[in-house]
Amino acid sequence: AAQLHAAQSPPATGGSQLSLYCYPSLDAPALDAGGERLAATIDGLLAGLPDYSDERDELSVALYGDVHLLALDGDGRIVLPEGLRAHAGFTTHVTFVGLGQKFQMWTPERFEARRQAAREKVRDSRKFLAIKPGSEGSGT
Repeated sequence: AAQLHAAQSPPATGGSQLSLYCYPSLDAPALDAGGERLAATIDGLLAGLPDYSDERDELSVALYGDVHLLALDGDGRIVLPEGLRAHAGFTTHVTFVGLGQKFQMWTPERFEARRQAAREKVRDSRKFLAIKPGSEGSGT
């Protein structure tokens, strides 16, 4: 939570209210969230689809139909609506995972399973990633 606070707090001189876009992940029992960069990425995805197409309408509904604009309080905290908490299965603890222009919120147990699955998939596909086992920076 401290890293989220540090990364998402408005500058002391700015005084502007910072908000996060937050919606249920489309493919995981987690929440996706981010700021203006995430909104711009979503807008870019939609702009690449033909106006009035089924694909554009479906993506718009899936992303913007469930989005919540969450304001951070003075201490960098947010209150998650019940629907978002229920989707992710939050009860007491939340794990924050940075993913570039967005971050995800998971229950600690679900994220640990997701992290393990991702590591196994990367390990299995090293030949496609041009990572040699034991090479510097490989993490092994």
